[in-house]
Amino acid sequence: MNFFQEQEHARRHTMWLVGVFILAVLALILITILFLTGLYAYLNDISVAQFLSDPLAYIKPKLLYEVTIGVLFVVVGGSLFKYSALSSGGKAVAVALGGQKLNRHTKDPSAKRLLNVVEEMSIASGITTPTIYVLDDSAINAFAAGLTLDDAVIGVTSGTIEKLDREELQGVIAHEFSHIFNGDMRLNLQLTATLHGILLIGLIGRFILRSMSRSTHRVRSSNSKKGNGGLYLLVLGGGLFIIGYVGTFFGSMIKAKVSRKREYLADATAVQYTRYPQGISGALKKIAYYS
Repeated sequence: MNFFQEQEHARRHTMWLVGVFILAVLALILITILFLTGLYAYLNDISVAQFLSDPLAYIKPKLLYEVTIGVLFVVVGGSLFKYSALSSGGKAVAVALGGQKLNRHTKDPSAKRLLNVVEEMSIASGITTPTIYVLDDSAINAFAAGLTLDDAVIGVTSGTIEKLDREELQGVIAHEFSHIFNGDMRLNLQLTATLHGILLIGLIGRFILRSMSRSTHRVRSSNSKKGNGGLYLLVLGGGLFIIGYVGTFFGSMIKAKVSRKREYLADATAVQYTRYPQGISGALKKIAYYS
């Protein structure tokens, strides 16, 4: 197995997918801007055909500027809020999941074996030995959490310690060290935060729809354009709802593909650290068997 070639392949595909993700976000922002400015143009007696023929001719620069700033404020503000809420550090994540910090001076043979494996992978990867947390769970699972090398921790379930032999445990731990080394936690957090910013557009649309649902009968009883303010609000809410949730759906699909490529990268890097492909392979087979 040429693990260096596999790593390079996974990194290239990750960069391509992240680029697609960024373009998709920019496209959604542009669609939202066009939708809002188009709705404004219609309210000012500009037909849809006229607007689509030359949008810039019917949009005032000041309006376009204000709408653009407003949409960017919602997306960027929502993303920063989510990023701040989730960037509490690896220790906080492990504790929140019910993890117990593993005592480095433990006398338990299984725990000592885990500590030895972690120290070996720390030397192989060149990363400072992270704090280990054990979760009381019979499933075979492990995770890395934290945004930087300094606050990174590794969580391991009790099932992982009990059901894997030393080589398989080494492969799993090496896999998590790869996530730390390659900054996968930070990348995942950035994508998650950006998706929340897009979702916020849909949440605003849903709020408008819920607010207007009780006054639908008033909208139907009015025939004049000036009296159709409620109808336009419903169109506004519906449009934002569709844009936000459809954008989040496709963004999540791209994010899932990015995560899958990072898992491939972690597997290839684990082989580099351990020089023993059968370790991670055996662990994956046992995970499939017990699940």
